[in-house]
Amino acid sequence: MRGSRRAAGTTDLLRTAHRLCGPATELGSWASGRHAQIAAYITNSIQRSEPTPIAEIGVDIGGRPRTILLKLDGWSQWGSIKGRTALGLLGSVADRVGDQTTVVESTSGNLGVALAGICGELSIPFTAVVDARLPAAMGARMREYGARIIEVGRIDDGLHLQRRIARVRAILRADPDALWTNQYENPANVTAHRWWTGPELAGQLGPALPDAFVPVSTGGTFAGLCSYLAAEYPHVTCVAVDVRG
Repeated sequence: MRGSRRAAGTTDLLRTAHRLCGPATELGSWASGRHAQIAAYITNSIQRSEPTPIAEIGVDIGGRPRTILLKLDGWSQWGSIKGRTALGLLGSVADRVGDQTTVVESTSGNLGVALAGICGELSIPFTAVVDARLPAAMGARMREYGARIIEVGRIDDGLHLQRRIARVRAILRADPDALWTNQYENPANVTAHRWWTGPELAGQLGPALPDAFVPVSTGGTFAGLCSYLAAEYPHVTCVAVDVRG
């Protein structure tokens, strides 16, 4: 198991926090109330977080031995790489969070768990819009964190995502205090990985960084991580990975 070859300095981590939630992270900032609370939470979370470990796995591919390096973000305090995404999304809308706000997001699982945990610690109501494919264990974790869960139905026609987004939009129309973090269109989905995951990975592996196989999902992790690698390590090839269907 590999740890961090070089830990990011305090200044680098503060820059990351600043990119996620803007000037509210600066000393003497004008931000107050919920905005300042969220900014402080994100800054503290980033500063406290240790780089997630990298495991070396030996495999045989076509009779040739190969080594796969797995970055284990499941070991983070949020249970997946979506914790970074959740902090970025929430930071990007922090200036719109008031005392009556309910954060809403469409999720297939991991992002909902991370947002539920973060919002729970900040005492911000959170509603997760899910579909029938949500693993029961993830639904249970969201509820433990205090989240409200809305399931869109059990029609197996491949349109789960579209129905989830439609339900989110219906919630926004019905509740003026509902706030959508919108992982699908929010640039913060990319920013979190461009300025946090990417530099962290490079710090662990250095210039010998191999080709990167990155999960696609909504595209934020892939776009953010690969934009960093393309700029800093142009020899690295990024390969998009997703499940069939």
